[in-house]
Amino acid sequence: LPVINLLIIAANIIVFVILELLGSTEDTAFMLYHGASFGEFVFQKHQYYRLFTCMFIHFGSLHLINNMVTLLIVGNKVEQVLGKIKFLFIYILGGMGASLISTSYYYLRDDMVISGGASGAIFAIIGAFVILLLRNKKKVSFVLGFQFFLLIILILYNGMSSTKIDTIAHLAGLLFGMLFTYFFTRKSEQDL
Repeated sequence: LPVINLLIIAANIIVFVILELLGSTEDTAFMLYHGASFGEFVFQKHQYYRLFTCMFIHFGSLHLINNMVTLLIVGNKVEQVLGKIKFLFIYILGGMGASLISTSYYYLRDDMVISGGASGAIFAIIGAFVILLLRNKKKVSFVLGFQFFLLIILILYNGMSSTKIDTIAHLAGLLFGMLFTYFFTRKSEQDL
């Protein structure tokens, strides 16, 4: 049973419900007050905790649902293959790394971007799945592998064509997840 993934999903849902009871998750100022990432607050006011808290807040129910469905589909399999500790490590550090890269990018460009959501961490898990697919290419059908890579390309394209999606966080999370998983699995085969 992928306990860690299910607990992460539950935590995201609980945080969302609490925030909705307190105010509106579609109100940017409200979300900033409750832990969204913003370069000026992170780097000038030294509120580094935002790189973590922003991973558990979502701007509206559609944002939450999209992220949690994706995490449920991909995360369960990755946790079953890598185990609970490695999965949690990739999710948390991949997500925080994605937050750091994204927040730094927008801060250095003087863009007033306030961000939140689990997608950087989820892309770290997708990156882990990419490495697991590549390490198991003899066992995975070409069709399944092609469908998965096509899905990633469509998600990235959707992010690049929408102003509300943080493509920088997605790409950074994907790269962190691939890197961490490569090092975790380089000495042993991890069967899908």
